[in-house]
Amino acid sequence: MLSRIAEQRQRLILNQAERYLEDGEPVLHWVRARQAEGRREGFVFLTERRCIVHWTGRADGIPGDFPWDEIANWGIASDTSGGPILAIESGGEQCFVQLRATTPAMAEEVAIFVTHFAERAPEPLQTVEGADHLGTFEPKQALEVSTHKMSITDHTRRIIVTVLGVALIFSAIVIIPLPGPWSFIVTIAGLAILASEYDWARDAMEWTKQRYKAAADKLKARRRST
Repeated sequence: MLSRIAEQRQRLILNQAERYLEDGEPVLHWVRARQAEGRREGFVFLTERRCIVHWTGRADGIPGDFPWDEIANWGIASDTSGGPILAIESGGEQCFVQLRATTPAMAEEVAIFVTHFAERAPEPLQTVEGADHLGTFEPKQALEVSTHKMSITDHTRRIIVTVLGVALIFSAIVIIPLPGPWSFIVTIAGLAILASEYDWARDAMEWTKQRYKAAADKLKARRRST
């Protein structure tokens, strides 16, 4: 059961890169990410042809597709809390993405990701500039990644989020017999709260949204046909 859930999560994540890929272009590696200066969560994917930055919930996928031969400069700031920050300059634009390393397993994946990225990215033309407030960016070939230690405030927040989120999801189960979409709405609300602390809840919320959209599109098509 657990292995099947893990496979579904993996498929859900990889599906988010499909819009950028050409036929026969597999994803070699991916890590979870967040905007270095923002709240958006997403993923960074690597293929033999490109680096892809994708924020969940964005139809346009900004900032998006970075083919290796179009990257002018890049660097990594490792002295940051929560994971190193990857900077990419391409076409006159800059992208700053924090590679999330909140658990030992995630830290290990980020270290592997950095090695794969450095192997494929071109030699930078110059040092990344204009982001001194984020850290010092260097084109590192390898990186030792440490996890972020949770403070008492972090633990307290996680407890509160867990209690509220689980309570809402339990309430959604209780009100299933009621007419209308209330159970679905409450479920999404509970997952949204849990998603602020748990990756599995963020993935579950994305899966639920996709299922709902697919069902809604199918219903609309059926109405049009009749």
